[in-house]
Amino acid sequence: MHLTKVMSSKWSALVFLVIVGGLLHFTWLNHPDSVVFDEVHFGGFSTSYCCSGKYFFDIHPPHGKLIIAGFAKLLGYQGLDDFASINNSYSPEAAVGLRSAPALAGTLIPLVIFVLIGQLGGSPGTAFLGAVLFLLDNALLLQTRIIVLDGFLVLFTFSCLSCFLGAMRQTTLHGRLLLFALAGILAACAVGTKFTGLVALGLVGVIALVDLAKTFSLAHLSGWLIAGLCFLVPCVLIYCIGWELHFRLLTEPGPGDIWGKLSGDYITDFLDLHQKMFSANTGLSHTHPDASPWWSWPWMVTPIFYWAENQNWIYLIGNPVLWWLISVLFIVAIVTSLLRKISDLGVHSDEETQHYLLWIPLLGYIASFMPMAAVSRVLFLYHYYTPLVFSSLFVVLWLESIGAIRRRGITNQRWSYYAFLALLLAGFVIISPMTYGIMGDSPVKEAIFRILPGWR
Repeated sequence: MHLTKVMSSKWSALVFLVIVGGLLHFTWLNHPDSVVFDEVHFGGFSTSYCCSGKYFFDIHPPHGKLIIAGFAKLLGYQGLDDFASINNSYSPEAAVGLRSAPALAGTLIPLVIFVLIGQLGGSPGTAFLGAVLFLLDNALLLQTRIIVLDGFLVLFTFSCLSCFLGAMRQTTLHGRLLLFALAGILAACAVGTKFTGLVALGLVGVIALVDLAKTFSLAHLSGWLIAGLCFLVPCVLIYCIGWELHFRLLTEPGPGDIWGKLSGDYITDFLDLHQKMFSANTGLSHTHPDASPWWSWPWMVTPIFYWAENQNWIYLIGNPVLWWLISVLFIVAIVTSLLRKISDLGVHSDEETQHYLLWIPLLGYIASFMPMAAVSRVLFLYHYYTPLVFSSLFVVLWLESIGAIRRRGITNQRWSYYAFLALLLAGFVIISPMTYGIMGDSPVKEAIFRILPGWR
C-alpha cells in the first residue's frame, strides 16, 4: 500500500509539472511577433535548414538548430520571414513553428530534474522541490520560449545523466544496454547543441570509472567495456549524422561562403569546419553592454536586455529566489560538508547519508562552471544554466541529508518547505512581466529597477 501511494504521488507530481510547464511555455508563444535577441541568428539558421538551403557558418554544431527546423517544417513554416535584425516583425506561423521545439524542451526539463533527483537519492518531496525550482525560473522559461539553443543543452545534458544512472540500476541486460545507448544518443545531442555539452560525456565517464574502481574485477571490467560500446557507438553515429544533414541541407550559396566553400568530402569538410568553429569561438572579440564575467553569474549581476516595444520590455532575469538563495546555500553546503569531513561533527553519520550521491552534481558543477574562467570571449548570464542546475541538485539533496527536507512525500513536509515554494512563486510572478514582455511600465517593474539600478 505504501509503495502504491508513493508511485501515485510521483505520477501526480509529473502530471502537474507537465501541465503547468506546458501552460507557461506555450501560452502567448507568438508574443512578441518580432525577433528577440539571438533569434536574429538562430531564426535565420533554422530557416536555412528547413526552407532556403542557404549555406551559413555558426560556432555551434548543427543538432539543436536541426531540431528547431524539423519542428518548424512539421508545423507548416514556409521560411518567408526575415531575421536580419532584432525587432523585425514576423508571422505567427514563424513564431509558433520555430519556438515550439525550445518550448517543448523547457516543458520537459523539470520532469528530467524530478527523475534525476530520485536517482541521486532524493525523496519525492525533494525531487518535486528541485523540479519546481526550474518550473518557476524566469530565465530558463524565457530562454525556452524563443529560438535559441540553451534549453536543448540543459535537457540533453541532464537526460543523458539520468539515462546513464538508470542503466546502472537496470537488472536486465537488455534494459541496461538500451539505456546506455539512449544515454549515448542524448550525449551526442548535448555536444551537438553546444560544445559545452561535453560535460555530459566527461561526467558519465567519471561515474563509470568510480563504479569500476569500487569493485574491480575482470567480469566487471568486461561489463563496462560492453556498456561503453553501447554508449559510444550511438553517440558518435548521431553526432556524425547531424553533420551529414548539415551538409546535405545547405546546398545554396549563402553568408557562410565567406568562411570557405565545402569541398564535397565529408571527412575533409567535417574536420575543416571543426577547426574553423574552434578558431571562431576563441577569436570572438565583440563586446556587449550586457555581457558579464563568469564569477558574477550566480548573483545575477547583469541581466540581458532582449527586446522592447511600446513600453513592453523583455529582460533575461532569473527568479531571484532560485538564483540568489541557491547560490548562498550552495556555499553553505560546501563549507559545512567540508567541516563535517574535517571535524566529524556532522549531524548524521556516513551510514545515514551515504545514499545521497552528492559528489555527482558537485563534480558536474565544477566541470561545467570552472572552465568558463579561461574563456576570453564575451559571455552572458545564460552560460550559467548548466552549473545552476548542478548546484541546485546539490543543494536540495544536501538539505534532505541534514533533515531540512523530510524524506517523505510532497504533502508531508515542514511548513518551511511550503513557505519556500510560496516564496519561489512570488519571485516568479514579480519578474514575469519582463519574462513575457507584457504590462508596459508597471509600478512593480519600476520598483525593481529603482532597487537594482544596475539591472536596467
